[in-house]
Amino acid sequence: MNNIDNDVFDDDCNVPLFLVSEALKLSVLAIISATLLYLMPALDRQMIEAKRSGIPADFITAQITAFDQTASH
Repeated sequence: MNNIDNDVFDDDCNVPLFLVSEALKLSVLAIISATLLYLMPALDRQMIEAKRSGIPADFITAQITAFDQTASH
């Protein structure tokens, strides 16, 4: 090992602190993942409802036609 490795690994406190830090990062990621998995069905239901009650096709057609008319002038 070179001098940098010796400096890092000689300290008995650095390695446990590193491992605790990594464990905390993993636990935060696990909590976020579990929360997203829990909320995903609700988000899917909202997306389905939003698509079902979407903007009518005739409104979109009228808006595109109006835009084309103003853009061509």
